[in-house]
Amino acid sequence: MCITSICQTIGAFQWFPYLCAAIGGLTGGWLSGRLIGRGFSLNAARKISLAIPACIMPFSILAARAQSTHAAVALIGMTLFGFQMWTSNAQTLPSDFFSQASVGSVAGMGGVASGTSCLLFNLYTGWMVSHFGYAAVIIVAVCLSLLAPLVYCGCGQHSANRVRLFQSGNLQHHET
Repeated sequence: MCITSICQTIGAFQWFPYLCAAIGGLTGGWLSGRLIGRGFSLNAARKISLAIPACIMPFSILAARAQSTHAAVALIGMTLFGFQMWTSNAQTLPSDFFSQASVGSVAGMGGVASGTSCLLFNLYTGWMVSHFGYAAVIIVAVCLSLLAPLVYCGCGQHSANRVRLFQSGNLQHHET
């Protein structure tokens, strides 16, 4: 297959991953709301809504080894679906954990952390590709996508309970 044909094939379907991302974002918000509506606790609904996309995103590893451009584009689309599904839930976590007066500040700090990590990851991506290849970058991204829900599951319940107690007045806030 010549390079022109490959570019035409990719170009004809380049919209597909973006469509998958949009559907993933909507699905993530819908799923957590649906679970809460069905009687799941906020904590359980968030954990499920973060675990499902965390299980989808590792399929990005297969995109690097896809045998056809259609398969690669489909796998990239599936990965972006999972990423946006995860993001739509992760961005609501500050409102789950913190008081109304703190949500904006916490979300802002999260945005700064996200921007900084993107900057650093972009700086090192070229170095990683030149020394280890694209597979290393994808493996790091997959590991991070699996680590994030584990961190939430490890500390989410404790933080959610603490915020609930603080908001109900049963836990006093002490500045340190």
